[in-house]
Amino acid sequence: MTGRHISDNILLCQELLHDYHAPHGMARFAAKLDIRKAFDSVNWSFLFSLLHRLNFPPPFLAWVVECITNPSFVVALNGEQSRIFSGNRSLRQGCPLSPALFSIVLQFFSDSLELLATLGHYQYHAFCAQPGITLLCFADDLFIFGKATIPNAAMLQQCFDDFSLVSGLTLNQEKSHIFFANYSPTLQLQILALLGIPAGSFPITYLGVPISSKKLKPNDFEVLTTRVQRCLASWRGRVLSFASRLQLIRSVLYGTISYWLNVFKLPSGVMRRLERLMAKFLWRGHSEHGSHKVAWHSVCMPKEEGGLGLRRLADWNQASLMRHIWSLSSSQDSCWVSFILARWLHHHSLWSLAPPSRCSATWKAILDTRSIAQHCIRILLRDGSHTLVWHDPWLAEGPLHSPALLLTPTLGRDFFATVNTLLSPTPLLADPPNDPAIQTRWTEICSSRCFHRFYRDTFVWTPTSSGRFNTKSAWNATRISGAPVSWHRVIWAMSTHPRFSFIAWLADRQALTLRTKLAAWGISTIQTCYLCNLGNETFDHLFFACPYTGPIWAHLLHMCGYNRAPIDSWQAELTWVANHFQGRSFEVRIRQLCFSATIYRIWAERNQRAFQNAAHHHSAVIHSIIHDTKTKFSSGNITVLDNPGSRNFLAHWNITASFSLGPETPFFWLAPPPGWTAVNCDGSVHSFLWALEPLGTTT
Repeated sequence: MTGRHISDNILLCQELLHDYHAPHGMARFAAKLDIRKAFDSVNWSFLFSLLHRLNFPPPFLAWVVECITNPSFVVALNGEQSRIFSGNRSLRQGCPLSPALFSIVLQFFSDSLELLATLGHYQYHAFCAQPGITLLCFADDLFIFGKATIPNAAMLQQCFDDFSLVSGLTLNQEKSHIFFANYSPTLQLQILALLGIPAGSFPITYLGVPISSKKLKPNDFEVLTTRVQRCLASWRGRVLSFASRLQLIRSVLYGTISYWLNVFKLPSGVMRRLERLMAKFLWRGHSEHGSHKVAWHSVCMPKEEGGLGLRRLADWNQASLMRHIWSLSSSQDSCWVSFILARWLHHHSLWSLAPPSRCSATWKAILDTRSIAQHCIRILLRDGSHTLVWHDPWLAEGPLHSPALLLTPTLGRDFFATVNTLLSPTPLLADPPNDPAIQTRWTEICSSRCFHRFYRDTFVWTPTSSGRFNTKSAWNATRISGAPVSWHRVIWAMSTHPRFSFIAWLADRQALTLRTKLAAWGISTIQTCYLCNLGNETFDHLFFACPYTGPIWAHLLHMCGYNRAPIDSWQAELTWVANHFQGRSFEVRIRQLCFSATIYRIWAERNQRAFQNAAHHHSAVIHSIIHDTKTKFSSGNITVLDNPGSRNFLAHWNITASFSLGPETPFFWLAPPPGWTAVNCDGSVHSFLWALEPLGTTT
C-alpha cells in the first residue's frame, strides 16, 4: 500500500518490546501468534460476506468469486491421478490477490479487538492507548499487545475463538509464543494455562530480523552475514565477468542488506565484514588469488564521480534511517509515526527532543541523524503556530538554537515558543531584536515568508525538486562528495555493453594490471608491450602509441566521422572523447559503444597473447569491434532523423535503419506595411559534417 512500509511494523515492535526484561512499568504481555495453514483455511462465505459489507462494487466481487472458486485440483498418488475436484475454502498460494484478501480477513479481527479496547473490555499495552494500537499484522505474522491481567487474556481468547469460528482460521499453539514484562510468576502461569501458548524468550525473529528487549549484539547480526555468504556460495559454479558480479552485488546483495539498514544501525564491524565479502567477490569471484584493482571507497562513489555507483554501508545506513525523520516531520499515516508522536513528541517537536535514556537503540540512531537532516529539511510557514522558534528548521541558515545557548523564561526565552509569537505585531518574547541569540539573524527572521494558502506549516525536503524525500538525496547529504569526471557519460552510456563499460572504467581509472605495474611491484622484470614488443607497456603506449593499436583507432575514428590520428596521451584522448561524444542522437550512441568496445577488444587481444599465446592481426580486432556495434544496433526497429549526414554515417557502418522527417515547425508570415514588398529567398549549403544547413535572406 502507498505510504506503508514493512519497516514500520519492525520499528514499532522494537519500541514496544524494549525493556521487557526490566522490572518496571505496567505488567504487560506481547503474543506472537502463528495461524495454522493461514491461506489454506480461509472460509469463502465469510470472505465474500465481508467484502459485501465493506461495500466493494458488485463487478469486483464477481471477479473475486470467479478467481477464488474457479480452480480445480487433481491428486497424483503412486503415479495415478484422482478425479478432478473443486475446493470449498482457502486462498491460493502465489495468487496476487491472496495477500490483500487475507489482510482484509485479519482486519476484521483487528477491528474486533480494537472495538473491545474502545469499550473498555480489553486493556491496552503501555503507551498504546492514545495511538490505539492493539496488534501488529503483516500478512500472516500477528503480534498482539495488551495489559497482563487474567480478564484481558480471557477477552483475547474469546475474541480469537469467535473470529476462528466465522473465518476458519485457527491458532498453531506450538509455534506461537507469549512474552511478559514486570509480571509475577503466578500471573504468568495462569495466563499461559488460559491461552495455551508457551512462554518465549529473546531474541526472536520477526519479519525476518532479530528483535530483543535489549540492544542487539554483533552476534545477533550473524544471520545477515550468513545470508550474504549463502548468496555468494550459490554463485560459485558460474563463470561471471566483472560486470555480472557488479550487477549481482547491486541487485541481490544490496537488496538483502538494505532491508536491515532501514530498521537497525548496523555495528561497524558487521558493515566492514559485509563490505569485505562484497569486495572480494567483485574482484576475485570465488578465487583466493587476485588483487583488488580499485579501493572500495572509490568503488562506492557515483558514476559521475568516477565510481561504480555502489554505496558505503555506513553512509547508506544513515540515509536509510533518515527516511524515518522525514516520515515523522511530514506526519505520515503509519502506526509507528502515530506511536512516536504520542509516546515521545506529545510535548516536544522532533528537533527539540533530547535522546531518551529508555528507548530502543534504533530510535536513538534515528535521532542521531537529525544533525544532517536539519540541513535537508525546511519548514514553509503558514502562520508559525506549529513551529518552534529555537529548534525547528524554519530558517534557511539553520535553527536558532545552539548547544551553548541557555533557554530559560528568566532570559525571556521560552523553550517551547512558537514562531507566530515571534513574528506577531506584539511578540510574546521579551524584546526579540535585542536578544543576542536573535540579533545577528533578525534581518533573516523579518524576511521570512508566510504561505497563507497552506493548510498548516509544511515540511519540504530541499535536496529534491519535488520537495519529497528520497534515499539517494539523503545519501548525497551524508557522504563526502568527490570531484566529477567528464568521461562517465561515454563509459556508462545506455547503448554500451556492461562488460565493455566495466573494462573501459578500469582503464579510465588506470587500474588494469600492465607489465610496468608488475615490474613496479617487483613481480616481473619484463616491461615490453605484448602487442608490439617495442615500447614499455604503459596505458599511453598500449592503447594509443602502440604501432598495433594505432591503425585500429585510425580506422574506427574514420568510421565515426573523424579524420585524425589518435592522441598519444590517455588523458588527452579521454578528454577529447568526453567533449565530442556527447548527446543522445543515434550517431553519438554508436560512437560511445565503439569507444568502449575498442578499449575492451584491445585489452582482450593483449590478454590472449599474454595467457593463451594467441595473436591476431589488427584487422581481426577491427572486425570484432564492428561486429559488436552492428549486433547491438541491428536488432529491432531503429528510426533515425533523415538527413544526408545520418545516411552517410550509417552507410559506413552498414547498419539498416528507417528514416523519418523531423517534426514540422510552423512559421507565421506577417504582411508588410502598405507600399512594401517582401521577397523570401531560401537555400542550403553542404557543411563539413555532411549536413545541409539553411542559407536564407529576407528583403
